[in-house]
Amino acid sequence: MAKLTLADALKLGIEAQKTGQVQKADGYYTSILKVKPDHPAANYNLGILAVSIGKPEQALGLFEKALKSNPSVHQHWLRCVSTLVDLGKIDDAKELAQKAENDNLPGDLIQKLNNLITAQTITGSQNSVQEAEYELRTLYDQGQLTQVVSRAGVHIKRHPEAVDIWNILGAAYKGLGKIKEAAEAFKKVTQLSPSYADGYGNLGVTLRQQGKLEQAINAYKEALALNPDFAEAYNNMGVILVEQEKLEEAIEAFKKAVTLKPEYTGAHAQMIHQKQHICDWSNRAQDLASAAKLGIKATAVPPFSMLSLEDNPERHLLRSQKYAAEKFKHDPLSLPPPPYKKA
Repeated sequence: MAKLTLADALKLGIEAQKTGQVQKADGYYTSILKVKPDHPAANYNLGILAVSIGKPEQALGLFEKALKSNPSVHQHWLRCVSTLVDLGKIDDAKELAQKAENDNLPGDLIQKLNNLITAQTITGSQNSVQEAEYELRTLYDQGQLTQVVSRAGVHIKRHPEAVDIWNILGAAYKGLGKIKEAAEAFKKVTQLSPSYADGYGNLGVTLRQQGKLEQAINAYKEALALNPDFAEAYNNMGVILVEQEKLEEAIEAFKKAVTLKPEYTGAHAQMIHQKQHICDWSNRAQDLASAAKLGIKATAVPPFSMLSLEDNPERHLLRSQKYAAEKFKHDPLSLPPPPYKKA
């Protein structure tokens, strides 16, 4: 096979990019840059790819290389300024627009550059914040958590006090298993919106996951001070108290959760189970009646906490199966076909 020229590789890269073959296009552009690192079109197109996967910082470096190699292409200037604004680097964007003017570039280009800066630097604009939140929620719902983190960083530079953006960022970090970063994001939520009970609730979850149990309890107490009907906060605080072996306090927390939310299956099970641990048989008949009503519902019930409450093997089995199915999800195995059988 004949060796590709740079022009051929560029053409193939553009074709792949147009059809959404990102990795293939990336391969062609990268191969060009290995031979000619300052190739303007390869740098520019690779920058476009970087933007599409939520890597604006990387894209900016590529756009700047393209601009340096070929400043006569207006799109290089426009992309550099637009990306600088997206990254919150407004002063740098203004400086670049001024350079274009000093270099006596066409007036229509100068106007477009200034329009980009003016249009995108209206920070605090409600519409702009809402658009950012919509983008992040969409990415989050699609499971693109890494991209949520990347894009949230861009939006926070422009809207540093947007509570929902910080909240979505915290949820994305938590989903990625980056608990420390999630806690920092949720802490920022509580600082920006001290009256937002759910912010303290989310912070409590991440603090507990870091083993900071007392801090987590304090976060839940803050949440309950703001919203006394926050059943989940009582339940989560009860779980921590169990871990601290403060069973009587834990039981009281679970009782409050159940009182506020009678259908709260997990809190019911925990309350009954912990009462057994301290041999508290008060209201035994009522507890058993509550357990019977729980049945096998949508929410998985920890099976061990229910073993001594009823003599019904079938229900115990169903409860255990449901709990295992929800808590230990896995992809089904790809099994081979059954062996051939002779007639």
